[in-house]
Amino acid sequence: MEKKRSPFAMIMQYAGAHKSKYVCSVILAVISVVCGMVPYFAVAKMVTAMIGHEEKDMSFFAVWCIAAAAGYIAKGIFNGISTSVSHTATYLTMKEIRQKLIAKLTRMPMGTILESPSGYYKDVIVDRVEGIEVPLAHLLPEMTANVLAPVLMLIYLFTLDWRLALLSLITIPVGMAVMSTTMKSYGENYGKSVEIGGKMTNAIVEYMGGIEVIKAFSQSKNSYEKYESAVNENAAFFTAG
Repeated sequence: MEKKRSPFAMIMQYAGAHKSKYVCSVILAVISVVCGMVPYFAVAKMVTAMIGHEEKDMSFFAVWCIAAAAGYIAKGIFNGISTSVSHTATYLTMKEIRQKLIAKLTRMPMGTILESPSGYYKDVIVDRVEGIEVPLAHLLPEMTANVLAPVLMLIYLFTLDWRLALLSLITIPVGMAVMSTTMKSYGENYGKSVEIGGKMTNAIVEYMGGIEVIKAFSQSKNSYEKYESAVNENAAFFTAG
């Protein structure tokens, strides 16, 4: 029996053509995180020198101030380049997925196409494909880099005091416990939001696409009620206490 692949694995199948760009983006994001840690080490060096009453001239502090500024600037530069590279790869991936969807649409039976609401195709080709922008362009490079920073800090804490490092890990189970309570109903609510959002999309696209026919046959009231009902239902779902 063939193992069912996760949605992310299927997305990565299409993104694989631009794997080198994503690898480059992750490397640049990691460099950005490392550069972002330089100002903290620079401040620590200067504070240690002042607290320890060490004999340091202004050149010592000037060097570390320059290092801190350079690290801050380098962080912004590398982060910007990383984001640009990941977005370029992601938009190319989205374009290729949409081209495949359109090609598939041209091979489908006309009856099947007419049976489906026009908003359904807009939802699939535009909205759902647009949804992969965040995980590919942001989550992939940024999550990798942002996980690295705490790991590096934890390693550094172990070199200073292993007891302090272990104490800092207490926040992990506490955070996971709090998150688990807030995520209990996530699956159910997400499914409802997708269903209601799809109904609203279908209603909007059908209403806008058939506005001329609706006016010609004086069906504005009935058609608008369907459109209004779908929009209000969607709004009520997200504003419910």
